[in-house]
Amino acid sequence: MNGMKKRILSSLLILLLFVSGVAAAELVTGENIRVAIIDTGIAAQAINSVQLERGYNYLQENTDTGDRIGHGTAIAAILGGAPSARVTGIIPGAKLIPLLCQTKDQNDKVQKGNPEIIARAIREAVDLYNCRVINISVGTTLDSQLLREAVDYAEEKNAVIVSSVGNNHDDNPEVLYYPAAYPTVIGVGSVNQWGRVSAFSQRNETVMLVAKGENIWTISPEGKALLVNGTSFATAYVSGAAAALLSVHPELTAAGLRHILCGSAADIRASGYDTDSGWGILKTDTALEWAAQGRRFRDVATDKWYFDAVHQAAGRGLLTGTDTFIFSPDSPVTRAMLWTILARLDGQTDAGKGQNWYDKAQTWVRENNLSDGSDPDGLITREQLCTMLWRYAGAPLSTAGLQHFADHVYISEYAQMAMCWAIENKILSGMDDGTLNPHGRATRAQTAAILQRYSEKFP
Repeated sequence: MNGMKKRILSSLLILLLFVSGVAAAELVTGENIRVAIIDTGIAAQAINSVQLERGYNYLQENTDTGDRIGHGTAIAAILGGAPSARVTGIIPGAKLIPLLCQTKDQNDKVQKGNPEIIARAIREAVDLYNCRVINISVGTTLDSQLLREAVDYAEEKNAVIVSSVGNNHDDNPEVLYYPAAYPTVIGVGSVNQWGRVSAFSQRNETVMLVAKGENIWTISPEGKALLVNGTSFATAYVSGAAAALLSVHPELTAAGLRHILCGSAADIRASGYDTDSGWGILKTDTALEWAAQGRRFRDVATDKWYFDAVHQAAGRGLLTGTDTFIFSPDSPVTRAMLWTILARLDGQTDAGKGQNWYDKAQTWVRENNLSDGSDPDGLITREQLCTMLWRYAGAPLSTAGLQHFADHVYISEYAQMAMCWAIENKILSGMDDGTLNPHGRATRAQTAAILQRYSEKFP
């Protein structure tokens, strides 16, 4: 995956992913959330009018936001519902604000707002209309400084922008559409009802998530049922999920919201990120679960004994994932990793000049006599982990006995006192078979648990 966006089955099973996601969105209605729809306006007579609030026409500089094209109305109906067409809507409790940046003139000629107009609409969606979610199902191939700055401003104000990645894969698969191409924007591609990426959906570095974008029933400006396809309409599903999450967890930051939506997505292609499907198919129900549980990683489920320890360590920045949404709990810890963890525990930063990522931590452990700094790639044993932590704590000598552990005689002489201290303070516990396993490799999950116990004992 391109670094810019990373910062940040069977047919039946894939179908169930969609069904469960929509069901969760219906239960969480998006109440008290305001969603800006930067598009072609909204036909007030077509959608659930109690949701529609006054917006602005940026092309004519007035408040006439009637829809002469139909695109914005179709988006609004997917989000809020259209009773006359029996479209329920993903977030029927949210308020929708039409910010018109595209329309047709009296001669039926399409008028499009330039990137500067879209940038203005983004800023005013935040400042004037108090929107936490901004749906942009239009785009431009021009990378504008004003547009980039507006996107950054929305991020600063914790308003999440969701934007379609485009429908030109067959004709021009490499073209990038803005603002979807910006790293803090959730760029949305399309999948069909079988969970396959739509033929028309752009497949490049702008894709962060995919959602259902084919055979979607919505409404026309005239109030007639309308069947649509496109990444524009997939975008509405992601905006709806974002609004649902914020209505339940208003404390979420824009970055936190992106993390939950992408981490909880159903991976459908190469493991992790790929430019066809991003992080996977939107799964609203799972996203709501992640938010409720405080979950961060796909491979650390809530029923694991180390769940709390891993998430506490990650939350404090002591241990990060081995990939964006992967923690690798059973992977071993290297000496360089442990140096870095202890340096972070001490408030040291990772920044610093050097050939290797661990250079600053390596110098720090040497200066503080925690380690000799050798063999950075060597795997840490349980007794080595306890010894370095004991030295870091500056703990007094311990009188605890280890005789009740069957393998206590195998503890290295240098680690005897450290292991006594760790057992005495309940920082280290024995294995299920009644041993200490001093020479066993310390895993990332075990290290997180030891850090949690240490922090509770010595806050």
